[in-house]
Amino acid sequence: MGIAQAEHDDRHVIVVHQWEDHYADYESYFDHSAGPVSYIVTPVGSGSVPSTAARVVTVEKTSDLAVMRETVADLADRFGRPRGIVALKENVLPVVTALRAEFGAAGRRAEDLHHFLYKDTMIAKAREIGVPIPETADVANHGDLTAFAAEHGWPVVIKPTRGSASEGVRLLHSPADVESVVFDRPMLVQAFVPHPIIVVDGVWLGDRHGPWRMSRYLENCLSFRHGTPLGFVEIDDAAVNAAMGEFLDKLLPGLCAEPYVYHLEAFMVPGEVPSFVFLEIGSRVGGAETPFLWREVHGFDLMAVECQLQLGIEPADLPTPELSTEDVAGYLLMPAPSRRPCRVVAAKSMLGPGGPYAEKVLTPGGVIPRSEAYYEHVGGRFRFRGATTAGVEASITKVAAEFELETVPFDGTDA
Repeated sequence: MGIAQAEHDDRHVIVVHQWEDHYADYESYFDHSAGPVSYIVTPVGSGSVPSTAARVVTVEKTSDLAVMRETVADLADRFGRPRGIVALKENVLPVVTALRAEFGAAGRRAEDLHHFLYKDTMIAKAREIGVPIPETADVANHGDLTAFAAEHGWPVVIKPTRGSASEGVRLLHSPADVESVVFDRPMLVQAFVPHPIIVVDGVWLGDRHGPWRMSRYLENCLSFRHGTPLGFVEIDDAAVNAAMGEFLDKLLPGLCAEPYVYHLEAFMVPGEVPSFVFLEIGSRVGGAETPFLWREVHGFDLMAVECQLQLGIEPADLPTPELSTEDVAGYLLMPAPSRRPCRVVAAKSMLGPGGPYAEKVLTPGGVIPRSEAYYEHVGGRFRFRGATTAGVEASITKVAAEFELETVPFDGTDA
């Protein structure tokens, strides 16, 4: 039976899943016994699907629209047209929004998420709302790039208009760097902002704040791609959080009139009262260890809220912006020494007094794979909690300095 003849099954949910670890607790979000929940997974994610899944289909790339369309059609033939197609990673949302429209599934469409997914439109929206933004321009060639830098100064940041995890982002220091830029996709350039990058993860309820937490990076995501450890720690300074609350009050209502989960990045400009410059925002749960920290430290599951919203269900009984614990949370990602995939030769556990409360470090012989889940498969993942920002930051810094990992390139075969 073709999809044109298939009927909706109000129980059938399709989940697009790319993680090896349990970033999302799907069995608590969907009653797998009440109706079919089918999964489309990448090879790396195939081992972490609930055993109660109605069907699991593995594809090489969830970003391949043609393959995904055929896979969803096959699942719809078997279980009925899905009431929802759920995807919790940003990189697959352009494909999933197209499939929702094509198969009549619940959830936001491409036009709803365009200004959250495409950085040129995102910056234009922030400018329209009236929050501070870096000087920004679309660039199509080396001449455009050189002219922008001549006007606004070096260094500049060039990035694809679409992408996540800092893929394709470069910091250009001088005219000598320009010729190495390849314009193989839509690009934009921004003036460099020499201030710390902060992060806010939370829920906006359409007319008021749900829970949110403000953090700052120790280093940054771009540096991590070039081999620098990436730390992240929540901010316990009441004045800084109050200033961010005012920034959010202006920004969030202008981006979407409906409830949404968000991951905001901004520059924090120091001052007696800090101010903020918009960098980017996603309508999704923050990446890396964020879902774990919210569940384990704050007792709140952001992924559960995002799943409800993707099924067209407005979340109920959410806590106020103050979460259930005053503990400060943080994480550390250590890069892999070799290009992925690589095999671990030696690794050091960092659990113990003064260290993380949880870690993911492969034992010797384990393989760090190449994966669409970029921040999952790294040299080491560590989660921290403590009474103060300063205390958690000190623990992160200590682990980053003392962690030991040795890897060798791996071609997929055993010698």
